[in-house]
Amino acid sequence: MDNYDEEYKRLGINLAYFIRYKKITQRDFSKMIRIHESYLSGILTGKQKPSLSLLISSSKILSLRSPGVLFDFRAEQSIGLERYFLS
Repeated sequence: MDNYDEEYKRLGINLAYFIRYKKITQRDFSKMIRIHESYLSGILTGKQKPSLSLLISSSKILSLRSPGVLFDFRAEQSIGLERYFLS
């Protein structure tokens, strides 16, 4: 059975990318979603596995069109990131 380590790592990379894009520090973002900063760091590096509710909250705070955007593993390489955000 696959444990999806690579997918969690890519998810963390995307989340980190969108946090940086919005110019939010990891400390501030962890406070916004009400988790410990070290847990957020684990998510961003793929070492922790976030819950669906945490991903939904994160996407709302980042004003993403959908939590599914976090699973677009091409996002950090894309030009025209505006399409990922609510207008």
